[in-house]
Amino acid sequence: MPPELKRLMERYCQLGRLLPAGDDVDRAAALDDPDKREEARLILAEMDRVKAQIDAFLAADKRRRGTAND
Repeated sequence: MPPELKRLMERYCQLGRLLPAGDDVDRAAALDDPDKREEARLILAEMDRVKAQIDAFLAADKRRRGTAND
């Protein structure tokens, strides 16, 4: 795995571990707190940005491989 992709995937997982854990009841209770809800929103937004970077990396790699195979 390319180091850049590995770094992005590790970051995505690291962010996911910051979200409230447990079952639906545990998560709902945690998110009743407005501060925790805002924190989760920020984490999810960062996860979306990292996911977009992962997707862009994979798309560029696919284009590169497709060109190399022509």
